Amino acid sequence: MPDELKPTQSVDEHSRERTLAAIRAEVLGTDIGQNSWLGVEELDRFAALLNLEASHHLLEACCGTGGTALYLASHYGCQVTGIDILPQAVASARHSTEQRSLSHLAHFEVYDANQKLPFDEDRFDAVLCVEAVNQLQQRGSVLAEWFRTLKPGGRLLYSDPTVITGPISAEEIASQSIDHSTVFLPPGENERLVAEAGFRILRREDLTGNAESLAVRWQESRQKHHLELERIEGDVRMQTMQRFYATAHLLAHERRLSRFAFLAEKPLPRRPGEIPGLPGSGSRTSGLPFGRLV
Repeated sequence: MPDELKPTQSVDEHSRERTLAAIRAEVLGTDIGQNSWLGVEELDRFAALLNLEASHHLLEACCGTGGTALYLASHYGCQVTGIDILPQAVASARHSTEQRSLSHLAHFEVYDANQKLPFDEDRFDAVLCVEAVNQLQQRGSVLAEWFRTLKPGGRLLYSDPTVITGPISAEEIASQSIDHSTVFLPPGENERLVAEAGFRILRREDLTGNAESLAVRWQESRQKHHLELERIEGDVRMQTMQRFYATAHLLAHERRLSRFAFLAEKPLPRRPGEIPGLPGSGSRTSGLPFGRLV
């Protein structure tokens, strides 16, 4: 992130967290520390599609400050391992874990999800990556690592908010690439890469409508708290983020930049004599829609 866009460091941390928590609550209803298009209702549907159970071990890639992971651990009783490249985010996640007495379920490590993962094969029952896959530069190799570390029959779910589905100007692209590392893909490329990694694709959901409505709510709530945010973030970042949300709303409304979620499964070993594609040989999803199935 460019220096001029980094939040001001001199602001009282308690005041900063109070303001940001208030904005998240206004935008998303239930605040679990997330700063994206993901609400708790959608997260619960993700958990259902992953078939999360108390006996499962989930890997969350790019976990941030751990809000999503800790919610899943506390509500579903599953073990969660979260990895993130930012040491300060992992430190915050560990602090929250201790505060909520969830150390027996949640574990966080500083690790770059672009690299080979430090986990054995067939380690996890599920892998989740929310709104961050577009920050991973080598998506094919990342997917291959997720496949390697999943148990046979395990499920992967990730959301990609930057699928180009219409004409977008260079200025609009720049507004959606605040940290200059965002990867935009055309329709069909996610599906190709997921299948190439060895997964069986179960569902693709169009969640662009969620991004469209939430972009307005983020922008309006931030404007309501603009004096506090200008003190916390600085004027340049405040205006940059407002431009991001305004453009995100327009692009989503016009379906020129779309948000999709992909659910896939690592196939079970084929039984002797089994013919792929026969009724009963495939897996079934929970049937819970969380967007437009396409």
